[in-house]
Amino acid sequence: MKKSIIFPLLGIYLSIASLSNAQQFWIEKWTGSTAQGQTTYTGPNGAWNVVRSGANGADSNVWYFSNWEEGMGRGQCGAGQTGPASAHMGFTRKSPLDWPVYQILNSATNPDQGAVIDDDRPDPTNTNLRLQSPLINCTGKTNIKLSFNYIEGKADGNTAEATVMYSSNGGTTWSLLSTPPELDSCNTGEGHWTYYTVALPASANGNANVKIGFNWTNGMLEHEDSIFDNYFVPVVSFAVDSIALSTSPSTVPVAKFTETDTLICVGDTVHFTDLSTNTPTSWKWTFEGGNPGTSTLQNPTVVYSTPGTDSVKLVVKNSSGSDSVTRKLCIYVLARPSAIISGADSICKGDTDILTASGGTVYLWSNGRTTSTIRVNPVNTTIYSVMVGNGACSVSDSVKVNVKNCRLGIADIADNNTISLYPNPANNTINLAFTKAIAENAKIDITDITGRLISTQMVNTTAGKTITMNISGIANGMYIVKVTAGSNAYFEKFIKQ
Repeated sequence: MKKSIIFPLLGIYLSIASLSNAQQFWIEKWTGSTAQGQTTYTGPNGAWNVVRSGANGADSNVWYFSNWEEGMGRGQCGAGQTGPASAHMGFTRKSPLDWPVYQILNSATNPDQGAVIDDDRPDPTNTNLRLQSPLINCTGKTNIKLSFNYIEGKADGNTAEATVMYSSNGGTTWSLLSTPPELDSCNTGEGHWTYYTVALPASANGNANVKIGFNWTNGMLEHEDSIFDNYFVPVVSFAVDSIALSTSPSTVPVAKFTETDTLICVGDTVHFTDLSTNTPTSWKWTFEGGNPGTSTLQNPTVVYSTPGTDSVKLVVKNSSGSDSVTRKLCIYVLARPSAIISGADSICKGDTDILTASGGTVYLWSNGRTTSTIRVNPVNTTIYSVMVGNGACSVSDSVKVNVKNCRLGIADIADNNTISLYPNPANNTINLAFTKAIAENAKIDITDITGRLISTQMVNTTAGKTITMNISGIANGMYIVKVTAGSNAYFEKFIKQ
């Protein structure tokens, strides 16, 4: 409606400045549209069109594109004729019924009086018209917001209303997007320009066939005072300007990750940590040469058993989109040593056991020794463990040495000096040597330390003779050799390893 303009550009600047944190990609300001009574508009974005959205009376109101309702910034009162244009709902030549007032307003020849409609009781002014935008290409855009400046009067009886419509398929179907609130007018009776914003549905993301619309509906506007029954009464309707589509700064995640190590031992794990930005909500990992080969955990753990250059791919997603990163990792998988412990697993109380570890280059026993072979003489049954390393990888093993009471009831076999055994410990064979002549044939028994007989053999009378015995078929451990000659018995023990 007509009113002098006070800094109109300031209001427009404020509306655009409010979007400074967004990335604006589409705007409509009705460029070049100033002539009074313009009912069609084609601008830089293409042609806007008006369609019936419901029943319309014979003298229904109409959409205009002109500066007779100036497009102004928020907080300003409506004005007309000299500033930038707006799209607004106004009356036609036929709609007012009171010709004298009609002519006073100069609407007989120029019905476009800005965002104003008449207050006729009859139905001919009933209006349902939707103003539809050209196609809007939102390819590559997400989190889209629609914003605009508008005025909308509060009609008597709430029979007039503007709604914002949305189409995701080029205008084939439409849905209600929002209903901007009706506004109080300025104290001069002019419309009050206000800023409004609303988010587009997710179907607009990346969509090249978006349209927006502004639907105006009015029926019979009521005044109960009979003085108005036959007179034209202006009512502030709806105007819109500075329509813009914008996206928020990108919230699509950016994929990134790190790993704990690329030099590992067979069977070791590599821990992967997600470092992606913009808050992803799902993760998909692919591990070439790893176990597991895929994972949906944010920070997975993977086992590698063979060396090689393997790729790792991470795909991250959130509601704004997805991103991926692939890296080639040189995973060096080193062989582990094989820890082997030899020695007796049972000894007599008071004896010494010899434990030997093999398979590596570095050794650390549970008793603190760092040599491959150690001598132990436990009083009680004891478990000895060893860490065997090869400089980069290590493995542990342990052995249990059982300590038993081996007294035989004749004499302590450790006191015998008639026979001797060598080498001791022995592997496949062991030599039995007599230190003095035996007058009778002798019987040689080999038993374990529990007394179980392992083998028996007979030898002829001999003096100073050495007998070689095959022990390759018996298990590792401690054994006792008993030589019986006549009424004499001689004992000696040895370790098979």
